[in-house]
Amino acid sequence: MQGRDGRGMLRVAAAVFGIFVANVVTGAFRGQSFLPDIAEMLVLFAACGLFVAGVLMRERARAAEAIDKGHSPDRGGEAA
Repeated sequence: MQGRDGRGMLRVAAAVFGIFVANVVTGAFRGQSFLPDIAEMLVLFAACGLFVAGVLMRERARAAEAIDKGHSPDRGGEAA
């Protein structure tokens, strides 16, 4: 299940969040950020959405792996 475990999505979320942090730090030290307010909000919204999507993909992959191994994903890994 390579490519479907959500790691790439989490990396993209971290990169987008890095842009947001760079914008905030630039605004704090230089007095003017490089993104306007609406764009800053959209970047943060995108980072949050990508993070949630990545976490959900990781959870789905973990549950599928547990089922493949014969464990119940909802019962702490007990045998099914």
